[in-house]
Amino acid sequence: MNERAMTPADGALVQVTLVVSPAVSDAVIDWLLQQPMIQGFSSHDGMGHGHDPQQLTVTEQVAGCQPRTFFSAIVPHAALAAFLEGLRADLAGMEVHYWATPVLAHGRLDDAAASADPSRDAGP
Repeated sequence: MNERAMTPADGALVQVTLVVSPAVSDAVIDWLLQQPMIQGFSSHDGMGHGHDPQQLTVTEQVAGCQPRTFFSAIVPHAALAAFLEGLRADLAGMEVHYWATPVLAHGRLDDAAASADPSRDAGP
């Protein structure tokens, strides 16, 4: 296990990013939807680049990359170990790459703050 952990303050949050083959993305979605420690997650398709050509098909070797699906979820730092243990147990063999980074701030922006800006209501 190649992991380095930091010790943040109580109540700290981390963003966990998972990177998988698109072939297993539905299984990852199903797994994430069952996790009580997250309220939601985001996903997007992208390309993975690396230094191990043996992991690539001939077409991917020519292109220099392979398709990947990325998932991001906010997890309480206190639940990170359990999250990763569950990931290892339930998605074993799916070659899930992950990293966790501290979340300095997060929230939801709403229209109330924007409508409080008087310059938005200025006419022509």
